[in-house]
Amino acid sequence: MQNSWSRAERVRRYSSKDAVPVRLFRYFLPNRFGLLQLSWTGRGLRSVAWCTSERTRSVTVLPWPSWLDRTIALLRRYFSGQPTQFHGVRLDWTAVSPFRRQVLQACRRVPYGMTVSYSDLARRIGRPRAVRAVGQALKANPWAIIVPCHRVTRQDGNLGGYSAPGDVNLKRALLALERSTIQRPP
Repeated sequence: MQNSWSRAERVRRYSSKDAVPVRLFRYFLPNRFGLLQLSWTGRGLRSVAWCTSERTRSVTVLPWPSWLDRTIALLRRYFSGQPTQFHGVRLDWTAVSPFRRQVLQACRRVPYGMTVSYSDLARRIGRPRAVRAVGQALKANPWAIIVPCHRVTRQDGNLGGYSAPGDVNLKRALLALERSTIQRPP
């Protein structure tokens, strides 16, 4: 599944956990808000990151896992404005610490079109005083959209930050997309 508007590539990376070479594959997915780079290993999706341009590298024939087709279809559905759940998407957690994993898993359960505060998320993981640590874990979220850190806001209702090109404006646009979708009459 490779179109003229996308690139996939194979890159050798080293996992900090096992210190052995890991094959990392990439696919670029343009959407209404910008460009997403999906990276995966044999274990699952390693990252979904906002980027500003496709890096020019040679495209090679890749092993294309069947679960990736479903993931891309879900992302396209999301960006077309349809309510989407990413619960079944296969993630590679090898480079994520236990605390960050706990935070990201709790964030993954925030429903489409809804928001929670950083302090609410800290309470949900049983660490009510770890609000700043929760914010830092979300800042390092490797799976934009899939783990919807854009749905986490400050306690006072302000949006807080968003670590992506477009910063808070992108976060605001993603939340507006979701809210407009769930407010549509049937």
